[in-house]
Amino acid sequence: MQRSLKNNCRKIFITIFLIFSSISQHAIAACSASAATSPALLDYGTYASQNVPAGGISPNGTGVSANFSVTCSIGLTLQLLSTTSWVRYTAQNALTMSNGTDTISYTMGSNSTYTPAITASGQSIGGPTGFQLLTLALLTSGRIDIPIYVKTLTTTLWPSAGTYTGTQSLAVDGVMCTGLGLPGVCLGTNSISSTVNFSLKLIVSKSCEFISTPALVDFGVVSFVANANTAQLSATLRCTNLEDYLLYVDNGNNYASSTRRMKSPAGNYISYDIFKPSSTTPLNPLNTLSRLGTGISENIIFPFKVTTGQSTPVAGVYTDNVRVVIEY
Repeated sequence: MQRSLKNNCRKIFITIFLIFSSISQHAIAACSASAATSPALLDYGTYASQNVPAGGISPNGTGVSANFSVTCSIGLTLQLLSTTSWVRYTAQNALTMSNGTDTISYTMGSNSTYTPAITASGQSIGGPTGFQLLTLALLTSGRIDIPIYVKTLTTTLWPSAGTYTGTQSLAVDGVMCTGLGLPGVCLGTNSISSTVNFSLKLIVSKSCEFISTPALVDFGVVSFVANANTAQLSATLRCTNLEDYLLYVDNGNNYASSTRRMKSPAGNYISYDIFKPSSTTPLNPLNTLSRLGTGISENIIFPFKVTTGQSTPVAGVYTDNVRVVIEY
């Protein structure tokens, strides 16, 4: 009996010694996040100003924009990640890009649905409770890669042209299990405290478009040309914020001797003029209206007047076709 008890004690002692040896070995495993994302520059490419306000522009379409890695001095495994391990990242900078004049905001997440999402400095994704960031991580060669998705938010105006840049720093913290004993039991952990950086770049080109122009400018029905109404052409357009553009009406289909003319089916003519808004200054391809875009819709009114001093021609319907032109 005495000998049997002695052997049992020796076995118990050896078992305890091996457990403590395992804890000591894994507790010293160091873990950290990469200093920058891959890629380090999130390049959106070039977009026309008119395509920016809708938002949703991403450097890689619907795919992952970038990722950062978490590594430990021991190889990470699915078993280690499935215990008490967790990771969180927190935005340290404002989520904006600027060209020095205007700003474009963006949001970021770790899945294509952006749930949850970060829209402001100080917000986080992941953590020991709630959304489990590690469920989205890709385990590769003993490290984990955390995906980052980035897309622009909506804007109220067409932003000014130029190169928009921004930088972001992510404070990454977490706890990684670095040793297992019994199934599902973590025997050692290591804390993560790192900063991950990336840059952003978006080039915006200038643009203009007509929103609406009338199909008809009507001088009315008169017996004498001297009694013709003053008509108006009202054009609604939108151009890139702070970008200059030229606006004019061409000379029409019946222009002759420096005069715009309406023509009847019988071949008779009535002369008319087009003027700059609230002015008596003629508007034509050689005397254009110079303006600065505001990034929002603008309504511009051009007066049309039948030229004074001309004789009333034979009765008929007199017409001309003109084109309103933006140059930018």
